[in-house]
Amino acid sequence: MTKQKLQQELLEEVKEGVKPSDLKKKLKRSKSLGDIPKAPPLPTQPNIQQLQQENEKLKKQVENLKEKPNPRIAELEKELEQTHELEKGVKALKSEKEYNKNARELIQEYKQALADKEKKSIKHSHSTQTDPDPELETTLDNLLQSIQDLNNQIK
Repeated sequence: MTKQKLQQELLEEVKEGVKPSDLKKKLKRSKSLGDIPKAPPLPTQPNIQQLQQENEKLKKQVENLKEKPNPRIAELEKELEQTHELEKGVKALKSEKEYNKNARELIQEYKQALADKEKKSIKHSHSTQTDPDPELETTLDNLLQSIQDLNNQIK
């Protein structure tokens, strides 16, 4: 409040027969009434029953979400299954490649043994001796047996 407003208020209140102390009390009361702010309203407390209903509703929504199958999970499971099948295929190819390698080696050894046998048979035909070499025969028999074993493994 400015000084002028206070003086005007005092002049309005000053009357004959009014004591200055009464006037002072009256002015203090009027000022203090305007200065005190009103108390804010109490916050409303939510209804417990309403909160429980909302809680039950949210629980039902969670259960529905748990029960509903996620299409992304199904896709991932399908991709995982395909990956396992491809891994099996790769293993089969590796074992087939290993088999082919072993078969080629055995065939090479067999051809070499046949070539050696032919050379010896040619030498034997020139000589008078016609008995076959037992060591060469054993080697050829072992190679033939290995080839048959590999063929059986494929089947």
